[in-house]
Amino acid sequence: MYIALKNSGNVYEQIVDQFEKFIKIGAFKNGDMIPSCRTLACDLGINPNTVNKAYAKLAEDGFVTAVPKKGYIVSYQGDTKNEELKKQISSMKDSGISFEELEAIIKEVYGKWLRLKI
Repeated sequence: MYIALKNSGNVYEQIVDQFEKFIKIGAFKNGDMIPSCRTLACDLGINPNTVNKAYAKLAEDGFVTAVPKKGYIVSYQGDTKNEELKKQISSMKDSGISFEELEAIIKEVYGKWLRLKI
């Protein structure tokens, strides 16, 4: 994995953004170890405290988990709500419901919800 730092912007935020992207696209999978703070800091030529701050933010956001005396492992499960919704929509498509029918159902459900909210 190659972390590319830009000249502008906060370095720790750039590290967080890039690791989030790598994890979301599956370059790092659930259970994988990410590079140690010291290793990544040496590779990037930055202070290890900067990497530690980025990893702490990733942990706070649920992307990684700190394992004492081991480092950080990926603990991101993905957006399970969206995945479940995709499965349900695929199932409806497979059962023969057209896009137009599904759209009408969604409009009906959200229409009732919107009328209740007003």
